[in-house]
Parts: sequence; C-alpha cells; structure tokens
Amino acid sequence: MESVNSDGGLELFQGFENGIPLKTRGHNRIGAGSIAADELWPSSLSIPWATGDSGLGLTGAGQTIAIWEANDLGGVRTSHGDLTGRVNQVDGAGIDTTGHATAVAGVIIGSGSGNAEARGVAYEAKIDAYENQGLLAQERIAAAGGTGNSSTIITLGNNSWGLPNGWRLGFVPQRAQPRWIWNGTIDVNERNSPTLGRYTSSSSAPFDCVEIDNFVVTAKHHLPIHSAGNDRQNGPGPNPNAPFNHPISVTRINLATGDPVINPATGQPFIDDTFEYWIDRGPGLLPLRRPSNGTTFKDWDNGDEGGYDSLGTPGTAKNILTVGSCLDVVYNDGVSTIPGYRSGSVVTRSEFSGAGPTDDGRLKPDLVAVGEASPTARQSIGATVQDSLVSPDSLSNSAYFTEDLAGTSFSAPAVTAGLALVLERRKELYFDDLAPGEEIPEIDLWKASTLKAIAINGVDDPGAPGPDFERGHGLFNARTSVEMVDEDHSLGRGSQIKEFSLDIGETVSWFVSVSGDDPLAITAAWSDPAGPGQGLTGGDDPTVEALVNDIDIQIEHLDSQTLFEPWTLNPDLGGESAAVRSQDAQRGPDSVNNVERISNAAPPAGIYLVTVTHSGAINGNSSAGEQLVSVVSTNAAPLIPVIDTIEVSPDQTDFIFTYWSDPGAFYDIETSTTLENGSWTTVGITVAEGVENTVTVDDLTAVPKRFFRLKRSQ
Repeated sequence: MESVNSDGGLELFQGFENGIPLKTRGHNRIGAGSIAADELWPSSLSIPWATGDSGLGLTGAGQTIAIWEANDLGGVRTSHGDLTGRVNQVDGAGIDTTGHATAVAGVIIGSGSGNAEARGVAYEAKIDAYENQGLLAQERIAAAGGTGNSSTIITLGNNSWGLPNGWRLGFVPQRAQPRWIWNGTIDVNERNSPTLGRYTSSSSAPFDCVEIDNFVVTAKHHLPIHSAGNDRQNGPGPNPNAPFNHPISVTRINLATGDPVINPATGQPFIDDTFEYWIDRGPGLLPLRRPSNGTTFKDWDNGDEGGYDSLGTPGTAKNILTVGSCLDVVYNDGVSTIPGYRSGSVVTRSEFSGAGPTDDGRLKPDLVAVGEASPTARQSIGATVQDSLVSPDSLSNSAYFTEDLAGTSFSAPAVTAGLALVLERRKELYFDDLAPGEEIPEIDLWKASTLKAIAINGVDDPGAPGPDFERGHGLFNARTSVEMVDEDHSLGRGSQIKEFSLDIGETVSWFVSVSGDDPLAITAAWSDPAGPGQGLTGGDDPTVEALVNDIDIQIEHLDSQTLFEPWTLNPDLGGESAAVRSQDAQRGPDSVNNVERISNAAPPAGIYLVTVTHSGAINGNSSAGEQLVSVVSTNAAPLIPVIDTIEVSPDQTDFIFTYWSDPGAFYDIETSTTLENGSWTTVGITVAEGVENTVTVDDLTAVPKRFFRLKRSQ
C-alpha cells in the first residue's frame, strides 16, 4: 500500500520491523555536461551550448542497464518518445504515475527527441526495468547472471530509492496541507532516527546492507549504484522550508491504544496548544503523535550537528556506489560559460543530499553528480529551463518534467549512465571482434569493485584535496573515467586497471613511472564480505566496524623517500562535532573503508613503489580471508616485466619460466627462433596473479634455439 509525500512521491509499504513501518521511496543534458559526458558524445550532435570534444563518439550503444523503482507501480512509460523501443519492463509493472521511474530512465537513456535539454547521458543504451518488490529474491540475481529470465549479465544496476528516515513532510487524513511525519518507533522518547548512518541487518529485504553486500560478493560483476537519499536536515525544527509549523489545538493520544489521554485533574482529555506532528504506523495508518515539549528529540531535523550522519540505508552498504547530489557545475573558458568542471569551478552539495559519516565512521556518499538545477548556472549557458532538471514524464508519450525535479534519485542514474559509456569504450578497445549482439565472456567482465574504483579514481576534486563527508571523493567525471580505459589499453591491459587477490598477511609491490606533468591518482577498492549488521531499532549510532578485510595501499617516491598514504577523515563518532567532521582530509592508514584513494595534483616526477597489503581481519572477523582487490590508477605506468628463469624439458618442447611483473597485468607470450623482425609468434597468454609468476608453454617444435618475450596485451 502506498502513501503520498508532499513532493508527490509514492512510498511502498513492505511490513514492520520492531514497530517501524518498512517502506521504500524514490529518492540530462546539462547534468551530462557537468560530469563531462557530453564531451564523449559524437561531435556532430547538436548541443545548444559550448562543449569539449574527446573525439570518441560514445552514446551507450550496445549497453543494457537495469533499474529498480520503489513502488508497486514502478514501471517506466516505455512508449515515451524519448524511450521507445529501448526499455524492457521485465516484471510487467504498471506505469509509475508519479513519473519517477520514467524520469530516472530518461536521465540514463533519454534521446532528447522532444526536448533537447532532456537528453540522457547514455542516450542510445537500453534499460531492463523492475519495481523493487522482488529485488533480492530473484530479480537482481537474475540480472547479474544467476538463474532467472535474463540471458545477459547486466553489470550496472540503478537504485534510486531508499528507506524513509526520521522526519518527512506528507499528507495525512483530514488535513489539507502536509504535516511533519516521524518515521520511527512509537516510543515518544526516541531521540534520533536509528536508521540514519546505520549498517543494517534487517529481516525485511531489500533494506538490508548485509544482504546487499553479500549479493555483490556472490554476483561478482554487478555493481549496484544507489542514491544517497534526500533526508538531510529535513524536519520541523531549524529547517527554513518548514511552512506547516503552525500551532493548533490537538487532543493528546495514547499511541499504544489510540485513546485520548485523560487529565486526572479534570477528567477530560489533555488538549495541547502546540504543533501538530504525526507518526507513521504503517499502510494508511497515520495516528496523531503526542506533541513534544521540544526536548523529546535529539534533533528536530534529520542528522547530527551540521547535517552530518543523514544518509539512510541501504546507501550505507559497503560494496555499492553511493551517489549524492550537487547543483550544476560550470566553468568559463574566457569566451563562453560551459557545463563541466575546471580549476576554480564550484561544486555545491544540494542541501537535501544525505551526508556521512556512517555510524561506524565510513565515508559516504562515495561521490556526487548533478541532481539539482542551478538557475544561475543554467541562465549563464542559455538553457531554456533554468530552475529544474528536465527529463521525460509518465503523463503522456511526449510529456517532460520542466519544474520541481530534483533529488539524489537523478544524480545516481547520471553516474550509472556514465559508467555505461566506460563499458562501451572498453568493448570497443578490447572486444571489437565480437559479433553484433554477442556478449563479452563472463571471464573477461570486470568485477564490481573495479567499476567502483574507476568512478572514484576519476573524480574532480573540488576545494581542499581529498574527500569530505558531504561530496564524498568528489564530482564524478565520465570523460576521465573513460580515459582510464584508454590509458590502460595504450600501456597494455591490466597496466592501469588491475584485479588480483591477496591472502591475509600477503603484500605485493611494484614500480611505476610517474610524470610530473599530470595529476597522480590511485584507488584500491574491494567487495568486502558483509560485516556485523545492526537492526533497524536500538541505540543511536552503533559504532561496530562493518569492515571485514583490512586492505592497505601506499606509494613511495624513491628519490625523496616520501611516502603517500590514502586520504582519511575524522568521523568524530564520540563528539559528533560538525567542526571536526568538516576538517580537511589528512593522509594516513585506513582500517575503516573498503575504498582507499591516494592523489596528488602535482606529483614529483620519478619512480614510485606501490605497495598493497592485506593487513588482516578487523576484530578477528571469521569471514576474513583471501580478498580480490581492484587497483586503478592514472599517470602511474608500470615498468617492464622481467623473465627470471626458464626450465626446458629434455625434448625442448615444454618450457616453464618465471617472471616478475606488476600484478593484474595481461601478457602475450611470444616466441622466436631467429630474433628477426616479424619472426615473433604468440603462443599463449598469461595474467600476472602476483609479483612473481610461473607460466608453462608446451608442445612447441624442438629447435636448437628458442627465445621468449612477454608483450603487454591490448
């Protein structure tokens, strides 16, 4: 059953857990420019404002993306002119009359045929659409390549929904105007929304971080992209957008029985002349909440001081990519104002966008993208619609949202679509010999953590270097992310985008050459087994670490012996001070997050030593063990491999040799009997599983002399 919020969004009731009603709710072209996606589009494409041009001509063609929506009418209007023929509503859900599902689809794949400002980021891709009631039971497993009705492994899944948390404005019975509704337990002394920042273990999927993290570990190749939620500083207190705080006379209600509370002195019900608040008791049940004297709640707005700790489940899961919202980003090239980021650009976090830290101190959101229009920015570039995102609406086959469209629900699909352009480019470079419609073999698909690392490693980093709890690691940049694939291809597959495994206590190190002309960035990410989950109720802010495997990365400049460690932030879990949480990031060891990023905008040129270590289990967690790690870098070219030893069989046809390499690198094994140009023949391939590797080549013709070399694959 659904209830209606003041923003017109629907909420789907899924059941109760310890008195809390469990629901899910939903959380373009200028936005595409802000994340540099338009620079990847064909140069022949008509764009009504100035833009850069990468020459790559990416459109999302050949990519299929899954989306899940939050209500039982979660369907996309598949007949919309921007979407016709490219959306498969897999579960047959009816059209979402709020337009949320259709707008999300438009941000990803909208053609812009009826409104040029509504063109999606990957405007020639396709979508498999679902409503999220069957999310974990069947649909996501099927989409990720498990049993089910999907024949294709879908590697990207957009999830613009989340659990309502704390306060929200909504319509209630017999009230013409919205009222503030508390999404919590019926305990009037509850001091904070327990779900904000929580790493949850719920009996009711799909709100469960534990379930989702374990899914990503099992599915391997499917990355869920989640919106960070719009709960930050929502509430009837200091929120300046709270117009319905008018005092009225209401009867005090006993929430346990629903009966009026009797004043023993008068024998009559208590009458409170104060504000009207309600508590959510489930589908269609919104009984009057006893007004508070102002001290019942820790906060009258969601989150801690300064709006921190305002991100709800399941955006708090470890292995997903959580996306917050910012306003349009622009720069001026001296002639024109252009969507996109350059030094000096302002990246303003949307006031509503959920902020970290999580209850155990992890960094969330991971990054931001445009989810809200900036009228000033849009006016400066000559946009027609200046105060809203623009995307297809479900009202008709030609309708568009042109007002009041904002939220992390629309920043997340922009990133999802940007990563689809990354996958399109990878397919062009490495798998261009596939027949039309033929899929990349599963063995060659990236792990989910690799896609996540690419998105994070390529961010634009506004303000002070390093991340913060409001914008994560920074502003997603689709072009930079795609260029990592090109750099990896030019240097050799696995040179810049690596996947390898480490056991507890194991360390790998390799040398890289760094230019002083370009920024250096290196990111390690891993899909960590689920940690100890917390129920949806209980004490505020449980600090039990969710991390299981502690992976550490560092790099050392050999000439100066300068050591660079990952960026870290102080979550101040004890004091919860906004002043502390807003401090600039520092470098140091990290045993909290399953993403670690090192960056330097102006690195000293020279040779660096990269070291990745499995430092062990957090709190002795029994789930710890061998862990696959994704390491992605820019401007860090590995040195050439070295063949160390060769063993030859008596008949000189079988060869076993060891070689030293950077881990995760792909090589063609080539042989020659003369060393003449054109005499080299590829006789096998090898992937460096670690620093020292052994490979066997057999069944070669016996000759007096034979030479081998390793050539990085492309």
